[in-house]
Amino acid sequence: MAYDFLDFHPWPEFSQGKMARVALLIGSERGFCGDFNETLLAELAPTEQDEIIAVGRKLGQRLENCPCKAIPLGGPNVAEDIPETLNRLIPVIAEIQRRHARFELTVLHHHWETNAVLRRQLLPPFRQGRKNRKEHRCPPVLNLRPEMFLLELVDHYLFGVLHEIFYTSLMAENRQRLQHMEGAVQHLDERCERLRRKAQTFRREEITEEIEVILLTAESLY
Repeated sequence: MAYDFLDFHPWPEFSQGKMARVALLIGSERGFCGDFNETLLAELAPTEQDEIIAVGRKLGQRLENCPCKAIPLGGPNVAEDIPETLNRLIPVIAEIQRRHARFELTVLHHHWETNAVLRRQLLPPFRQGRKNRKEHRCPPVLNLRPEMFLLELVDHYLFGVLHEIFYTSLMAENRQRLQHMEGAVQHLDERCERLRRKAQTFRREEITEEIEVILLTAESLY
């Protein structure tokens, strides 16, 4: 729908100048999720960013000595916390918009199925060309002025895509935490099995020594 609209009402011309680069990293609020935060940081070049929004307490702690401006933000623990997290995020983005006339917002987050880190540009939106372009002869019928419609469309777009990203990231975090915990449990089981075999070995040695003592005692009696 956005591309159909922009075919007839293209983006307005922006003033030339430096565009600030802002990265939004969706990390973990809790631990025990393996290298969830480390893989995010590995995909980021802090020196190329003007500001970083770090969602997740554990991720924010790793950016305390970041060379660029890092803004820590509490992340969700469960799915029910995501709307509250977004309510805290929106004012942060609005404050960045007040500081920078033009800025590019790129989000890095995990994909819940492959656990790969995805990079998506959120602002300015609809900059990537669509794959299957359709030619329309008639412009869309609007009940709002084009500029007002575009603003409302961007608001709905951000509302939808941010929810998608946060739910996807939380699913990936919980999945990686589950794998981490299963690996820890398996490691404990393997260690318990090694200790059990070691205890059996010691017990056999004790039984052997007891048998030797009995035999020596029997020999001394005869």
